[in-house]
Amino acid sequence: MPEVMEYAWGTPSWVELESPDGEESKRFYAELFGWGSYVLTNDRLGDYDIFTLDGPDGPEVAGMSQLADPFEAASWMFFFQTHDLETALKRALAAGGHVMLPGVDVGDLGRMGTVQDPEGLEFGLWQPYRHQGAALVDEPGALSWIELSTGDLEAAGRFYLHALDWTFASLARDDLGDRLVWAADDAPVASAVAGAGPPRWIPYFAVADCDAAAERAVAAGASTLAPPADLPSGRACAIVDPHGAHLTLVARPG
Repeated sequence: MPEVMEYAWGTPSWVELESPDGEESKRFYAELFGWGSYVLTNDRLGDYDIFTLDGPDGPEVAGMSQLADPFEAASWMFFFQTHDLETALKRALAAGGHVMLPGVDVGDLGRMGTVQDPEGLEFGLWQPYRHQGAALVDEPGALSWIELSTGDLEAAGRFYLHALDWTFASLARDDLGDRLVWAADDAPVASAVAGAGPPRWIPYFAVADCDAAAERAVAAGASTLAPPADLPSGRACAIVDPHGAHLTLVARPG
């Protein structure tokens, strides 16, 4: 499996699960994707779980932080790559966001900050030192795509366009409604759809067989939002994990 050595500016380079029950989340994702894990300890940020493929020494594919409220629903947060964190935070603030965490060094791994968008949805910015981000993408068990579900597609389109220095790649209508696609450095990086309920970032994780992965997910405690179906991007299934985090399983064609 080819490893990612570097991410372009504006690219989602890391995905983090925020869970109210870390041990149960480890069990679920081990059964679904075969993820292992290890704990990274930082003096300022505390313990942080790293998910890996093929055992604890395998490639790093995601992180997990523990929610303080055990009754809060799980969710995903993305970190977008930047070469200059302070400038990126200023850009997000000027676009209408709210800086939640100013720049802080995470040991020799990198420098991070977090921002809340105008709808109250949080995302992160990552300036790498030693840690570039996820070691794998578009491989079974690794992140393949990200999508924003938002109550105001037009406003979200403008905000992220300026906050992350993205460009519009396309705006299309399909059976699910309007879908906006953003690009960074001329490459598509994320999409957005108008959705009911609170805004959320939704990760698409690659799987070898969507139907089999959907069956594993349900057996491990997930709920199905949309059963496996053939889409232009591949065969996909939308699920909610046992603690409320939304995700999509996708098997790419070919």
